[in-house]
Amino acid sequence: MTNGKFGRGLASRKRRFNGLQERAGESAAPDTAPAQQSNEAMRGEAQARRRRLRSVEDNATPKASSPASQDPDTLEAWVRGAFDFAAIGMALIGADGRWLKVNRAFCGIVGYSEREMLGLAYHDIAHSDDLATIYARARELPSGEIATGEMERVYLHRLGHKVPVSLSLSLVRDRSDAPLYFICQVQDVSARRSAEDALFAEWERARATLDSIGDAVLTTDLAGRITYLNAVAERMTGWSLAEASIPESCSARSRAGGPGSRAASGTAAAPPNGAGCIPRSAPSE
Repeated sequence: MTNGKFGRGLASRKRRFNGLQERAGESAAPDTAPAQQSNEAMRGEAQARRRRLRSVEDNATPKASSPASQDPDTLEAWVRGAFDFAAIGMALIGADGRWLKVNRAFCGIVGYSEREMLGLAYHDIAHSDDLATIYARARELPSGEIATGEMERVYLHRLGHKVPVSLSLSLVRDRSDAPLYFICQVQDVSARRSAEDALFAEWERARATLDSIGDAVLTTDLAGRITYLNAVAERMTGWSLAEASIPESCSARSRAGGPGSRAASGTAAAPPNGAGCIPRSAPSE
């Protein structure tokens, strides 16, 4: 009886001692849970930043789409849109000269609707004076003599007036290298031609005025080369404009003392050197 009580008391004390050790160990051990949570949060934030950076780089880098990976209907729609809405006139011309397809800009240049154009041939809108040149250039494309044909020609508008155009022709071939059709690109140059004509008319009026006055007039460029002599200046110097525009001729005739080495009136000297015929500055005394 006594031994049983003693044994139970010893076991009870041992359990209490073990319990005290466990509580002491828990209180003495550092709490690492917050640190672990903090490290996991930092790793998660770094991964999120990397994902955002990759997303920005992917959006900033243009990706070339492979035609092979595109739907054929989509590609056809893109090509058709580029043709129909191009800013310049575009057309496809068959080997027989018939219009196969025209875009809106082309119709606007010649004044015909698309339906009307498809019932015409090339010679129906081209000026008769240009047909021989255009056909000759078109024959050079299939032979491979030229890659593209570029020229300025005249089209006839539906209303009857002439439309000057800048024309470019190129040839499309099939897989066996046989000609399929021509691509025609056209730009209306009426505004530029009008400006050139106005400038030429102004120059003609100025030339007529300068030729009718009694004074000698000449003009030079920035390098001192003569660009114009009126009739009085030609008589005074004995030089034509063609001769005065050549520096070597000016220099040679000046050294030789030939006609034009001095003005007829004795009051003006002809161009004394070959550096553009007119000296840049007067020689020092």
